[in-house]
Amino acid sequence: MPGFDLHGARRPSRTLHCVGGKAVNFARVLRRLGHEARVLGISAGHAGRFMEESLDAEGIPHRMIRAPRGESRLATTIMDPATGVHTEVNEAGPTIDADVVGGALEAFGEMLPGSRYCVIAGSAPPGAPDDIYARMIATCHEHGVPVMLDASRNWLLGAAGAGPTVLKPNEKELGTLLGRQVDGAADAAEAAKELACQHIDTVLVTLGEEGAVGVTANECLRVHMAEPPEILSAVASGDAFAAGYVAGLLEGRHLSGRLALAAACGTANAQVFGPGYIEREDAEILLDRIVVGPLGLASDGDVS
Repeated sequence: MPGFDLHGARRPSRTLHCVGGKAVNFARVLRRLGHEARVLGISAGHAGRFMEESLDAEGIPHRMIRAPRGESRLATTIMDPATGVHTEVNEAGPTIDADVVGGALEAFGEMLPGSRYCVIAGSAPPGAPDDIYARMIATCHEHGVPVMLDASRNWLLGAAGAGPTVLKPNEKELGTLLGRQVDGAADAAEAAKELACQHIDTVLVTLGEEGAVGVTANECLRVHMAEPPEILSAVASGDAFAAGYVAGLLEGRHLSGRLALAAACGTANAQVFGPGYIEREDAEILLDRIVVGPLGLASDGDVS
């Protein structure tokens, strides 16, 4: 989303231009939580140059592989402040060739050494192979770097089987992955357990206003707000949730603490206008309103 506004207004102004996309939103929040983050992406045309300059201005380190043709995509979100209804218009972005794909994969491998964590988020441009994220996950494993996958559609289907350390789908995406409808926290936990007992360490399923569940082979927790929060704009709240989870992990928190910080960040983001424009204190002030507790599974004879 080329364009840039540092201020991140707390209430909708007439227009807010900012650099966005899942990876950028994640990096923005993680850095605002006090951790370093770098972004790898593909840029093209004048819009791509402007995006790079905007990231520089915001102080987000990045490495962009330039596509020789096309323009980096614009995404327009139209919000009705009276109803909170959002309409999104997303362009496709530039079509990339094998040279750009190869350059991106090479740069990815060069950036991993010394990294404590990797997050693969969003969609790749048209022309990228469906298995590109699976290949990136395999590279993470080769370097011993834990990796979260936060993707949808073919990018999720093409990479979930590669065994990311953490998989972060929403309710609908989890259903798409398993080929069935997923409905509610208990059902999401049961479905996530299927994956956590196979080749994925942790499955995080976001459930919108119902919170989220975090499932490992040995734990099943639900996190939610004690009272429904005020929502201004939910755009990028999932990215803020992911950043809060990784921040909690980097800070040595157990699963319950990671989920609490993740939910606080996602909620804080929903209370500001602009993707990821929160401060750490915005999240921390919400922590005493976050509820984290065990969620029994049907297989355990206790569904709560």
